[in-house]
Amino acid sequence: PGRIGKRDTFDGLTMNCVAVTITMITDFLFHSDRASDLAFRKLDACWDEIFASFKRLLDPNTTEVIFHCETARKLLREAEYMSREADSEPRFWRTQWHHDLFTSVCTKTEYLVIALAALESVIAEQGRSGGKKFPTFVQLAEKSFEISSKKNDT
Repeated sequence: PGRIGKRDTFDGLTMNCVAVTITMITDFLFHSDRASDLAFRKLDACWDEIFASFKRLLDPNTTEVIFHCETARKLLREAEYMSREADSEPRFWRTQWHHDLFTSVCTKTEYLVIALAALESVIAEQGRSGGKKFPTFVQLAEKSFEISSKKNDT
């Protein structure tokens, strides 16, 4: 009764091997990205959206203003949510998730999204997505573009 026999040892090892195999198969079949990776990707997509929108706003050849602030805000909210998930996910051998730093970056990014929303609504004639740019702003953008082109040529 108190002794460990070969049969009990073999049964224990077999059960452990089966358990590890089932775990590996389940992980392989139901693989999902880590929350920290998703948080980074969402924040990166948000920054891409902000950059592309500012570029289109300041481009003198673009005459129509399409609002992108809501898309950027949605991506930012998703990044913040995934950061909270990443903060509670097991890290094992990976470095600690820096939730406070990520939250700080998201807060600063929110300021950019607010500035983008203000610019989009001010530059559009009717203050609506799809509106034409104010002619004065287009003239300023053209002059700015000419000045920057001259500086780059020298």
